[in-house]
Amino acid sequence: MTDGSLSTKAELRMRHRELTQRMTSEQRHEASQTIFQKLLAHPDWQAAKRILLYSPLTDEPDLVPYLSPTNQPEKEFYMPRFRPVSNDFCAASFVDDWLSLKPGAFGIREPCEQAPELPLKQLDFIVVPGLAFDCQGHRLGRGKGFYDRLLAQTSGIKCGVAFDHQLVKQVPVEAHDVRLDLLFTPARWEVFSQTVKNR
Repeated sequence: MTDGSLSTKAELRMRHRELTQRMTSEQRHEASQTIFQKLLAHPDWQAAKRILLYSPLTDEPDLVPYLSPTNQPEKEFYMPRFRPVSNDFCAASFVDDWLSLKPGAFGIREPCEQAPELPLKQLDFIVVPGLAFDCQGHRLGRGKGFYDRLLAQTSGIKCGVAFDHQLVKQVPVEAHDVRLDLLFTPARWEVFSQTVKNR
């Protein structure tokens, strides 16, 4: 766990971007694979049918190669897709592979406009990236609030995934921040909610 004395969100974002940039591609790949194995073994993942993934940026665990529809045929996968009119993200069907995703409004890959939407309340499991997390289930995002607004509309298990250095003593919290149920890093497994099944 890294130093939690950094008090502001801006300081935490800068610090953890720097730490992640120091990781080699091999380290990132190995860490992502370890997180995937923990996800795969968890009862809530195994019980979930409708799962929201995310398109990884270079400073986030890359789970897409492992969590694709082709190797989990019993599950339905979705990705966030930006809706300019409402200035928010929906859950859009992800039925092919990484190459089927197209760059969206922020340069992040997402399903095409024709991919069907799923109401956010119908998601069973939401895989959530971030820049920093703490052991109370709080998450530090990128500052635009899109993920918190999305998570506030879901009732499924909200599971953060992170590299080990992204776990800190305390993340500054605001009223709109949504608490997670579960967090996986390569070295740790943290549960924050009684709704999460036993290991």
